Amino acid sequence: MNDKWNVYPSAALAGAVTRRVTARVGIFFDGTGNNRVNSQIGADCQALIDINAGQHIKECGGRHTQLGSSYNNDLSNIARLVSLYRRQPVAENEGEGLKVYYPLYVSGVGTTSGGRDSVWPGQSFGRGATGVVSKVENAFRKLESVLKGFPQDNPDCVLEALELDVFGFSRGAASARHLGFV
Repeated sequence: MNDKWNVYPSAALAGAVTRRVTARVGIFFDGTGNNRVNSQIGADCQALIDINAGQHIKECGGRHTQLGSSYNNDLSNIARLVSLYRRQPVAENEGEGLKVYYPLYVSGVGTTSGGRDSVWPGQSFGRGATGVVSKVENAFRKLESVLKGFPQDNPDCVLEALELDVFGFSRGAASARHLGFV
């Protein structure tokens, strides 16, 4: 999806701002039960068990041993893809005008980073606090946050256009489609 919105500065800014920038944002929705933060916590806990001769670590709470939990999953392809997406918060000219790039990751339906998975109703029905709609709302909050930071990194610039690259896996694909319709 590559929608563009043109933003025009107010009359007061028109004379002061000369550099117009296109912001390109990659939004990556992970699949049901996938969460890159929890995957890393689970891997770290497993490593601690290996180091401590099989003894469980109290801080891990046993979450990493539950089959099918986000703590027991490896990184998904979405989690790998977002790490490859360009991050460039300061505008640079690449021959096609000034651009900034921001990758945004949204954990999978039914998961909370550092928290318990929601099998019901999150993973089962894609609803509730960890459901599809909530994940899209989370994506909009993250998008708002990076766009609010734009003026600090680019004080002499104004956003001219916003381009979105939206990716999703499993119910993350449903989240990506929902974002496109909102």
